[in-house]
Amino acid sequence: MFLAAVALFASQPTLAIENHSNGDVVRYPVVLLRGKANPDGEVVISSATNRGPDGRYETKSVNGRFVGLVELLPGRNQINVTSGGKRESLTIEYAPAKSEHVVEVIWLVPEDERTTYASPFLRDPQNYEAKLDTVAKLMQTMTAESLHEHGFGRKTFALNLDEKGRVRVQTLVFPHKRSELVAKEGGELWGMINSWLVSRKMTDLQKNLVLMSFTEYDAKERTARAHTALGGGALALFGGATVWSWPATIRDAQSVFADDTSIDPAHALDDSAGRSTRWALASTTIGACLHELGHTLGLPHTADPTCIMSRGFDRFNRVFTLVEPKSARNSEPIVFSDESQNARWSPYFAAQLSVSRWFVADSRTYDSSNRPKISVEGAEVVIESPHGLAFVGYQIGDPVTKSHHELTVGAPTRFTISTEALSSRVGDSGERTVLAIDRQGNTSRHTIKSD
Repeated sequence: MFLAAVALFASQPTLAIENHSNGDVVRYPVVLLRGKANPDGEVVISSATNRGPDGRYETKSVNGRFVGLVELLPGRNQINVTSGGKRESLTIEYAPAKSEHVVEVIWLVPEDERTTYASPFLRDPQNYEAKLDTVAKLMQTMTAESLHEHGFGRKTFALNLDEKGRVRVQTLVFPHKRSELVAKEGGELWGMINSWLVSRKMTDLQKNLVLMSFTEYDAKERTARAHTALGGGALALFGGATVWSWPATIRDAQSVFADDTSIDPAHALDDSAGRSTRWALASTTIGACLHELGHTLGLPHTADPTCIMSRGFDRFNRVFTLVEPKSARNSEPIVFSDESQNARWSPYFAAQLSVSRWFVADSRTYDSSNRPKISVEGAEVVIESPHGLAFVGYQIGDPVTKSHHELTVGAPTRFTISTEALSSRVGDSGERTVLAIDRQGNTSRHTIKSD
């Protein structure tokens, strides 16, 4: 009798949402849900509020875990997760961000061409607006989840959305012909485009993620022209020859990141970190866009292998899946056991982003004067700020090999650390950089050379 009862109990279906709680408030439209479900069971995530296509997401659990996405509408959203005859529900409120500091998404077209992008498909729908809307929201959601996991709340950058909640993809005509642009190197293109954006006054309150429609792939030479990945200032620039591989809807993200179709270099650019499949091409190139956007937010490279600011961006797909399909680098699918194997923002960079102007969800007035002052006085590093300090960090190298940070409590106007304590945090070999961010989002850096 006892054994029968144990067997009955063990067979009961399992379902639990682990990363969100009832009543959570988010400032971005697409939420990611993680939790437990019966092994290899069907899981359906649906919104009783959003009856549109991206209000429903179907997936399967892997080793008793699931991950999925659902797009919200402004206000209270009832989310239902069903699996194995069980249902878990919660309410999440979506309060759209109202910040003037936004990430603009731009599709750049030469003056003598249409908006089409390079694709191996003869009948590609050329739906670049839908693809850019989708991947921008995925980048926004990934960032929110990473900062939340580091203890900073679900902070993320704001996107420019229209009245229907879609990203306002700006299709802009660049006043140059295709033949001129494809002859330029990446650095030249970045300089030309950046100067043009500055002349249009598009750099003060926004970071610009620009995709070049005119990137072309020469299959005979196996090279891409007008293809680059560069970020800094207010411009994150990337080539458009791999946009065809991206998902066009939130619900398509799962199928794209599960697509192990081989990339044939006779027909398409393979920018997949040697993995040569569609899922890897999408993952690497979307992740690279986020990497370049990170540079516009003031972040350097890092030696942390999982961080977006290193080759961790190749793992962008892992945030949204539990299984990595086979590829040219793995003959069998990879099931990752925990989230530490996913792409992420490193703790050091996440802390910086958490106090960035671009991560404040509501509009406010900023004072850009009186940036923090950093000086070395005898055996002490002294940091002063009339606006109050929000972040103090120490790092070595570019890429950053060692780092330490502290979010200051109470916004002190003066902060000191002994050079001995600084050495204990990041060592004393190489040039040590002290970074300070005040409550107005102003940043200062000071390099201290080793003796």
